[in-house]
Amino acid sequence: MKMFMPVLIVLLLFGSAMYKLSAQDMTNKMDNNSSSSLVKLISDDLKGTFDKVIQLADAMPSEDYSWRPEEGVRSVGEVYVHIATTNYLFLSFLGAPLPKELKANSENENLEKTITDKKEIINLLKKSFADAQNFLAGYKDTDFETIIELPFGKFTKAQILMLTATHPHEHLGQSIAYARTKHIVPPWSKKGN
Repeated sequence: MKMFMPVLIVLLLFGSAMYKLSAQDMTNKMDNNSSSSLVKLISDDLKGTFDKVIQLADAMPSEDYSWRPEEGVRSVGEVYVHIATTNYLFLSFLGAPLPKELKANSENENLEKTITDKKEIINLLKKSFADAQNFLAGYKDTDFETIIELPFGKFTKAQILMLTATHPHEHLGQSIAYARTKHIVPPWSKKGN
């Protein structure tokens, strides 16, 4: 127990310093708080997350796409379809066009149940990610405080942009847990397992 407290204090100090450096790095990247800087940060973050989602979706065997850890939660494939359709949903409120198979103002849960083929799901993810990147590359709106009604609450445009970045992270974590449960090591972490 005597050793625990000094180690805990060192870890807390280290964590605090790393957080400060991370926040400082992000602040330095945001030149003059311009729209292009914020959108670029989100676009860059999405790229890294999307790359990992695609790698993991590819690594999961197709027979595991219908697996779910328990009744009442999304299956592996449903999580991936949810990520793709929600990318479109969030950005549609900022002016991005929706593919014809998606309904406006909807999370499109029905597609999670009907798109079950691994190849089709991965293609949907790739298209969703590419369309998100294309939209963000041309996004010039600087009115971040306008409030927009989404199906699950009211958000500013800035918050919608942040949801666009953070939502895939949530489900990447879920997908990693699913993969590990099925003894699949995420491809980007194979060296350290």
